[in-house]
Amino acid sequence: MAAQRLNKRQLKRLIERERTAVRPYSRSQIANALHSNAQLNRKITAGAVNWLEPYLPAEWKAWAEQVVPRDPQQIPPQLHSSIVQGMDMPLLQRFAAEVPESSNVYAHSLNDTQALVFNDAGRCFEARLQQGEIVQWCSSAQLPQVFETQLCAADAAALHAAWQRFAQEMNCPPNLGQFYALVFDAGLGSQRLVYIQSILLDWMDNYGNIHTQCRWFNGISQIMDGAEILHTMGHGRD
Repeated sequence: MAAQRLNKRQLKRLIERERTAVRPYSRSQIANALHSNAQLNRKITAGAVNWLEPYLPAEWKAWAEQVVPRDPQQIPPQLHSSIVQGMDMPLLQRFAAEVPESSNVYAHSLNDTQALVFNDAGRCFEARLQQGEIVQWCSSAQLPQVFETQLCAADAAALHAAWQRFAQEMNCPPNLGQFYALVFDAGLGSQRLVYIQSILLDWMDNYGNIHTQCRWFNGISQIMDGAEILHTMGHGRD
């Protein structure tokens, strides 16, 4: 009945506003997609490295040429050394503050509002979340065998520095949980390539989960040396 009382212009605006509304993916949607699309995710990762190759410095370009299969039908190996979901960054930061010793850290979603964060040494915490904020944090005896985030200790400095710069420059906090970061190690000492990209689950609506009126909504890649940025590559604006 309410729609019938709108004139054509008002109805058109209402439809357009509904069409362009941002619908963030839930924690469970992201986790389920990551676990069910392993081979596809490897191909997407190889495609990302292949796309970046022309913009990379010489040593990184040589690495990319070596690791990405030339045959598009071939299933690529796992190219990244770490994969971190943006929704898990607050968990990693809280864990690092309480367990500062160097160790690989993982995060696994139990549902949309609960997650586990743990390390190789068996330290595990359960977090309850509300709108991306940690509202409860307690020790847990659970040690799951699956995870959505895997941060290798050797990648931590580069990942955290690149993510902090990305978050500050994008200046759109609601977007952060809808991005992920891949860290690549080319065997060049403490250098890492950190690739940050929006999560895509609906190929028909590839920006429906993020706000696009901000910088870096299409992602950014940075070559880091520890916490120092050596080279930045924006992913453009569609």
